[in-house]
Amino acid sequence: MPTWDAVADHEQVDSDFVSQVPGVAHLCGHDLHTAIGVGIAQVLARLRHVINSRVVFMFQPAEEMLAGARAMIEAGVLDRLAPHEIYALHCAPVPVGVLAVMPGVGQPGLDVGHIEVSGSNAADSGERLAAAINDLSTVTQPQTPEEFARLLNDLQTPDGPLARFVVAGSEVTPGGDGAVRVQLWLRAWPDDRYPTLRDDVRRLAGSVEGAQVEFPQPPFPAMVCSPELSQAAAAHLRGVAGVTAVKVLHAAFPFNGEDFALFLRRVPGAMFYLGVANTDAGLNGVPHAPDFAADEEAIGLGVRAMAGLLLSRLDVLHRRPRPAGRRTGASFHRS
Repeated sequence: MPTWDAVADHEQVDSDFVSQVPGVAHLCGHDLHTAIGVGIAQVLARLRHVINSRVVFMFQPAEEMLAGARAMIEAGVLDRLAPHEIYALHCAPVPVGVLAVMPGVGQPGLDVGHIEVSGSNAADSGERLAAAINDLSTVTQPQTPEEFARLLNDLQTPDGPLARFVVAGSEVTPGGDGAVRVQLWLRAWPDDRYPTLRDDVRRLAGSVEGAQVEFPQPPFPAMVCSPELSQAAAAHLRGVAGVTAVKVLHAAFPFNGEDFALFLRRVPGAMFYLGVANTDAGLNGVPHAPDFAADEEAIGLGVRAMAGLLLSRLDVLHRRPRPAGRRTGASFHRS
């Protein structure tokens, strides 16, 4: 199984751990996630004499390819462990000290397709199709601090501007005999929008004679966090030393997907965002941005917050009757 966990870009931040491979960059915070996961494990290991249950740490590869979670599930990891609950933590471009929960929302899924265009005007037709597909977007990536602040406000607004959205992208690549292929990708919320979006793409392609549309796979599903467990986590996290705020997001972040979605389709749980930005130090904390950089002070806070949360959840689970076939325990996931 491929284990690629980087993105195709050039890092613009000078550091001791900058990528040594041109055009391949670690811009996602996976090293922070791993460090936090190991730190939580060390804390809980020291407390094993007072823990009556079990916590399992899952270090998942190939998240950027949306392949790692599926491979682990197909290998039987959830069948063997049968966890009651599962949690994940991901860095976010908000200040250190801020965490966010996403009750009933999370991150959108992904639909991928392509359009084959041939003929004497294939190149021009392909570019027009790509532009028309891009115009399906209802929200654009923020480019300034003011735009990002507006996005953050929209994410916290119930039934607000991001209750329904589409993010569309495309790329035209040359083929043989003057033909071109329009690669396209769609992110939408909620998931039930994909059939209509596919119809929209076919309609646009129908304006070009001979254009052939294909969607090879079903859409990858959205990540949807448990409302109950997200709210319970928010109540706990507000009491953690060093936490200055716990934001409650009522809409999915439009521009990223997460294959933790597949775990959440099998086990109740949630993902949380951990603020890693420090504007005074020039650290923006924006995953996948070429100048991504994070404040490592967030590592300690992430360890404290999640170790305490897992202990509190173990206490709750230990006091409940155990369903048949399930062990009293929780999993912490690193992607």
